[in-house]
Amino acid sequence: MGLIGQVRPAIVAILQGGPAGPVQVSSGCLIHQKGFIITTDLPIRGCPGLVLTDDLVLYPYQVVGRLPEKDICLLRIDRDGSQAYPRLGSSKGLAAGHRVLVAGNPGGRGVAFAERLIANPAVAPSTQDVLEIAGLGPDQMDRFIQLDGRVTGLVGGPVIDTDGNVIGIITSKAMTEDGVNLAVPVDRIRAFFYELLAPEERGGFWTGLEVNTMTNNATILLVDPEGPAAKVGLAPGDQILAVYGRPIRDGTDWLMALVGRRPGEALVLVVGRQDHQPSRRECTVNLQPYPQKALTARQGLSEGIWYAVFRGRFSRLPDFGQLEPVTYGQASGIGLSGIEGLEQEDFALVFDGFIDVPRSGVYRIVLGSDDGSVLLLDGAPAIDNDGIHPYQEASAVRHLSAGLHHIRLGYFQRTGRADLRLRVEPDNLAGDQQPIPLRLLCD
Repeated sequence: MGLIGQVRPAIVAILQGGPAGPVQVSSGCLIHQKGFIITTDLPIRGCPGLVLTDDLVLYPYQVVGRLPEKDICLLRIDRDGSQAYPRLGSSKGLAAGHRVLVAGNPGGRGVAFAERLIANPAVAPSTQDVLEIAGLGPDQMDRFIQLDGRVTGLVGGPVIDTDGNVIGIITSKAMTEDGVNLAVPVDRIRAFFYELLAPEERGGFWTGLEVNTMTNNATILLVDPEGPAAKVGLAPGDQILAVYGRPIRDGTDWLMALVGRRPGEALVLVVGRQDHQPSRRECTVNLQPYPQKALTARQGLSEGIWYAVFRGRFSRLPDFGQLEPVTYGQASGIGLSGIEGLEQEDFALVFDGFIDVPRSGVYRIVLGSDDGSVLLLDGAPAIDNDGIHPYQEASAVRHLSAGLHHIRLGYFQRTGRADLRLRVEPDNLAGDQQPIPLRLLCD
C-alpha cells in the first residue's frame, strides 16, 4: 500500500445545510480511532452537520473544540476506526521545495489528492504591507505554509508529508492572493491543542497535571502538588503510555482521551519513565471537581480599572516593576481610547483590576492586539499574545465562578498600527456567542 492508500480512509467530507437550501461541503481528516477529525473552523462555525467517510457512510458530528481566531476545529463522530490513521506530525523542519500530498473530498464526490511543493514554510498572510512585515520574527505572529499551486475544493483537508503525517490543514481564511493556497501548520495546532479542547474546564474536572503536546510522546511537564496526579506519585518526566488499555501516542492523544470525562471518574493509566532505569506501572487517577478560585470581596471597590503608561522601545512585554510610569489613572474600559499619555509608538501599558462575572460557568476569553499583550487571570498566566506582530487574537477557556476575578493585562506598541481588545463570552461550541458586558472594578 502506497502513501495514498494509507491516507485515503482518513479523508472525510463535512456537509452542512439542506434539504431546502444549498449544501456546503468542506474536508477533514480523521486523526484518532475514536472518531476525532481535524479541520478548519471557518466553514463550520460550530453549526451541526454530517461527515461522509471514504466508505460512503454518513455520521452526524459533534463539535468538541474550536479556535475561530486560529481557524482550527476538532469534530467527533461516533465510530471506532483504525489505529493507523495519520497522526499529527511536525512542521518545524519544513523548507521550500519539500514535496507534500494534499487531500480532501471536494463536494462530497470522492476523495481527491494533489501533489504539491512547499513554496514558503512560514508566510505571513495577515498584512500585505511589506514595511509592516519587515523584521518580524517567525514566532511572533501567525504564519502559514504556502503551497506552490492552487488546490480547489480541499479546504479543511490535510497536508501530508512523505511519512504519512499531518503537517498542516488547508485554510481559506488566510488566502490573500489569487492562486495562493495556505495551510495552518501543525505545530500551531499542537501548541494550541489544550485551548482547542479545554477538556478539564468543559468537563468540570481536574487531573492536576500538564502534558507536552509538541513531542511524539505524552511526557508530563507539570504536576500540581495538591492535585489528583500527585496523589498517585506522578511526576514531571513520566510518560503516559495508555488510558484504560488504549495506547497514548502523544500529548494530543492524552487530551482527546479526556474529552467527555466527568468528576468522580477513575482514570486507569499505564505510565513509564525513560531514564537510566526504564520503568512501567499502572495507576488510577481519580478526577476531582475543577477547583474554584477564592473570590475578592466587593467592599471598597469602585467602577473602572487602573492603568499605567510606560515609555520605551520593546520587542516583548517588559518587567513593569523595573520601570517608572509616565502617567497613570483610571479607565472605564480596556482599550487604547481615553488613555492619557499614549504616543504613536514605543510605549507600554498595563491594566490592573477586577472583572465581575455575572454567573458561574465556562467562558471563552479572547485577547487581540497589535503589537504584543499578555493576560493574567487570578494571578495565573491565561493568554500569551506577546511579541511584535500585526493584529492577531489568542484565547483561553476558563471555568469561572460568579463574582470578582483579578486581571492584569500588559500591552506594548512598537510601531505602525496599534490595537488592543479584550472580550469574554459564554463558551458554546455550537456557534458564535455575544460577549458579556465587561463590568470592571478597582480598589
